[in-house]
Amino acid sequence: MNDHMPLGPTPVPYVPLGGTPANPRSPHGTPGNRDDEPDPSAWLAPLISTAVTAFLGFFAVIVGMMSPMVCDSCSRAEADRFGVLFLGYFAGMLVPAALLIVSWILPWRRKHAANRIAFAAFAPCSVVALVLLYFTLLGDVTG
Repeated sequence: MNDHMPLGPTPVPYVPLGGTPANPRSPHGTPGNRDDEPDPSAWLAPLISTAVTAFLGFFAVIVGMMSPMVCDSCSRAEADRFGVLFLGYFAGMLVPAALLIVSWILPWRRKHAANRIAFAAFAPCSVVALVLLYFTLLGDVTG
């Protein structure tokens, strides 16, 4: 055996994720781990969410516009409570719109992919939650 060859495996220097041994802070050390590189599929989650939210939102608005018929025989106090609830329902439709806007305007980089998907996923869920909350409160208003 030679004197210059070590026994056992050759030690590998520690390289932090995304860096090189010479420059540990370099984001270009290992390919595929760059957070600042463009995400080619960044448009996919907001697009699917926009389509689903628009579909659900359309039916939520239609159902919301038909709900005043519930309060045809309401007293004056019930009608006032219903009016506040009705305006709150349509003001609440701004929440899914804001979530969609945020999912579209986040920078199209890999490091924002999880946030973009989360905002995109919460937009249609917020429409469903708003409709369920509205009908729960509507039952309390009309007695």
